[in-house]
Amino acid sequence: LWNPAALSRMGCKEVGLHSNTGLGGVTQEIAIVGMPLGEVKEECDGGSLGGLAASLGYVDYGSFNGRNANGVATGNYGGTSDFNGSLGYGKEVLPGLSGGVTLKGDHSRYSSNGYSSFAADLGVLWTVIPNVDLGLVYSNINLGDKVGGAQLNEGWRVGAGWHAARHWLLAASGELQTKSLNRLQMGTEYLIGNLESKYNVLALRAGYVVNYPDPQLTGLSGMTFGLGYTITKSM
Repeated sequence: LWNPAALSRMGCKEVGLHSNTGLGGVTQEIAIVGMPLGEVKEECDGGSLGGLAASLGYVDYGSFNGRNANGVATGNYGGTSDFNGSLGYGKEVLPGLSGGVTLKGDHSRYSSNGYSSFAADLGVLWTVIPNVDLGLVYSNINLGDKVGGAQLNEGWRVGAGWHAARHWLLAASGELQTKSLNRLQMGTEYLIGNLESKYNVLALRAGYVVNYPDPQLTGLSGMTFGLGYTITKSM
């Protein structure tokens, strides 16, 4: 999702289709495909030539109340949307150390105005000790136009994952962004079922995000919960 170096560990082809519907008529559609390159060394251990992934996304923000410079209503308008795409590659460069890069573009429309931008993400993924991974990414390196006269939101992301047991994962990450909220995120996943068979496995997930310095985004608003279920080895 945010560290292209992890593509080095893809063990098989994957396809993701996501559809989100939000408040105010906002809809989002995303399609993602990824695959290992070269010979797969071991299951879930990546391809000998790394891994490649691509995504296409679309967001429709619905309609808005139009007003002129004096604040007088001029009727509703729509057509406010985002189109975006990305291409990422990751490869193990040293035993336990992988690097990756993502190139991405975005075109936004606001009424009759359009803005395009192009950026890159650079990431590394390091197995510090067995069962502990550390990731570091610098995201949104500006490669092209400005968006509405403002620079893209560049910044650092760092995260760590620890398999405390075969069934139990603990994770934490942080974001230091130039033009948005900084975040501290913590999460856990617990798997129930026979992991050897790789089917009929239930995943229980929970997390908490701290957004600062905004005090309104605190308390229970930072809680997240999720479920996952493995039906077969490939679904």
